[in-house]
Amino acid sequence: GAIGVDSAPDRGTRFTLYFPESVARQTERPVAPRAEVSKGAATGTILIAEDEKQVADLARTILEGDGFSVRVANCAQDALDVARNAQPPVDLLLTDVIMPDMNGRQLYEKLLSFCPGAAVLYMSGYTDDVIADRGVLEEGVSFISKPFTRDAITTKVRQVLGRGFRDQ
Repeated sequence: GAIGVDSAPDRGTRFTLYFPESVARQTERPVAPRAEVSKGAATGTILIAEDEKQVADLARTILEGDGFSVRVANCAQDALDVARNAQPPVDLLLTDVIMPDMNGRQLYEKLLSFCPGAAVLYMSGYTDDVIADRGVLEEGVSFISKPFTRDAITTKVRQVLGRGFRDQ
């Protein structure tokens, strides 16, 4: 392949990309089967604490589409205010690990004072081993990496809610 560049003052620049013709036959990629999860099992109230609006909106859309009741807060303090007044109470806090006003672990600890049965699922763009190395989360807590797929987040949320385990 090659890249051609043509540039002239007051006319701009044009890049032309030349790719070699492929002689290999293109084959279809196998598509992984979608996880089969019963729609009827999706119950509960989820509070999303995420300072990136696009991520929060995506998670909300996915989880509401899966049957969950979802509330969203863009910072930890807003999340605490929403949780205090939530009816029914919050069953799961889906929180970013790193936020401007407090980290996800601190938020969860405060939320437990008025939502004592709530579970937590942490999410971050950092890998779980980097988060663990920084000491923000203890080993073994429920964690999902961003970006996540529809199947990954719905499966993980169902696991956390369905197993009766509450991260401490």
